[in-house]
Amino acid sequence: MIKFLGYALDVGILLVILSLLLYLAFRIYDTSYFKGKRGEKKVAKFLKKCSLSGDKQIDNLYLINPNNQMTVQIDHLLISTRGIFVIETKNLSGTIYGSDKRREWIQTFGYGNSTYTFYSPVKQNYTHICTLKDLFHPAVRVNNVVIFAQNNTARIKSESVYSLSAFKKFLNEQPQTLLTERARDELYTEILRYRNSHKISVRKHVKNIRAMQKDMKKNICPRCKGRLVLRNGPYGEFYGCERFPKCNFTKQLDD
Repeated sequence: MIKFLGYALDVGILLVILSLLLYLAFRIYDTSYFKGKRGEKKVAKFLKKCSLSGDKQIDNLYLINPNNQMTVQIDHLLISTRGIFVIETKNLSGTIYGSDKRREWIQTFGYGNSTYTFYSPVKQNYTHICTLKDLFHPAVRVNNVVIFAQNNTARIKSESVYSLSAFKKFLNEQPQTLLTERARDELYTEILRYRNSHKISVRKHVKNIRAMQKDMKKNICPRCKGRLVLRNGPYGEFYGCERFPKCNFTKQLDD
């Protein structure tokens, strides 16, 4: 007999308890939340290795959209002499199918036997960029970058999506004169000042995401609160914001 938490237990029972605890710990470790956090940590380290002297990196940045008070969370913001890069990390396994034209992307396992859909990270990141631009008015173009930490980008048709090595190559090809040292430092300081004065909790962010999802079901634009109206485009009918071109949010008919 062995004492465990003050109780005398048989060795066999103790082993069962330890096995259950290990199983629960593994299940928690394997959840999408912790997978995402591991991916963000991996990409954060990768970006630091790619950075030049004087580059500024901010991870896990929460912002409040000044137009509708919705919150966004930027995984990584790189402010460099080579430009500004808003980076969304995805740590998804399996085969990923997606394109800039599609709002819903597909993740498959086992030759397509298991299939899941998720919101386009390119469109998700575009919302982050709009908020950043509305708040800080950066002096140069802001690059929309989505990095798949597991490098499974072969089936994705988007100029914004990169594997780790592909983004490093893209970054090294950019001229180092796009953003002056003064403009870079001023933007970095302004963003840090904003973050210190706007404490945004994870709970508030999740609450805002749920509110946005409810708006979309009611055909309300989550970006500016305008109405989503039926429009015709080169790929068929879709819902677009009534305030276009000021707001170019779109939603597919089958959403």
